[in-house]
Amino acid sequence: MCSVSLRTRILKLSKQRPDALSVRTVNIMEFRKPKKGEGVPKETPARNSIAALPNDLKKQLEWLCFTGALEGTWPRELSATILHNLIIRHGVAGVLPLVREWIKHENPAVRRLVTEAFRPRGVMLAHINDLKEDPSPLKKILEPLLDDPSDYVQKSVANNLNDISKDNPEIILKWTKEWNTPDATKQRHWILARALRTLIDEGHPAPLSCC
Repeated sequence: MCSVSLRTRILKLSKQRPDALSVRTVNIMEFRKPKKGEGVPKETPARNSIAALPNDLKKQLEWLCFTGALEGTWPRELSATILHNLIIRHGVAGVLPLVREWIKHENPAVRRLVTEAFRPRGVMLAHINDLKEDPSPLKKILEPLLDDPSDYVQKSVANNLNDISKDNPEIILKWTKEWNTPDATKQRHWILARALRTLIDEGHPAPLSCC
């Protein structure tokens, strides 16, 4: 039987799905003169150390683990982008074993760094084609975080799974059935529902059957 919690979440998303001929409502962006210094990141040694490092993957990853845990959106997003590019350069098999233990880090920003950098599509980034073709390596880093208490991590895990659904919907549906256990937590229900949102938006009939 389908979990009431997950079914409720999926049905709610389904009702929000626009019809084929409808137009999505878009909030109008507010244009204003920026305040002095707004949006300009502060130069810090931590931000610039990665670029100064020699072409040593392990040292670069060591610094990324540090910068990815710094406070503020800028160092965290920059660290995720750099790690994403290192994955493309050195390959999934070359980087994943070196950062897999980060998902156990006490800082949620470091756990999220891994799930965000390994997104097959990412946001305004080059795609990781190896993961688009075969996302199975991602299961090793996503499954242990399905019950993570941090909203920051949960959103990234859901976004990673949603990326996978765009190229491999059958895999996401299979994983969702496997992970939606009778004792699944509310965090897991939220992640799985968000992971299926693209399939729901496209009117895919399978999401409710994966419970």
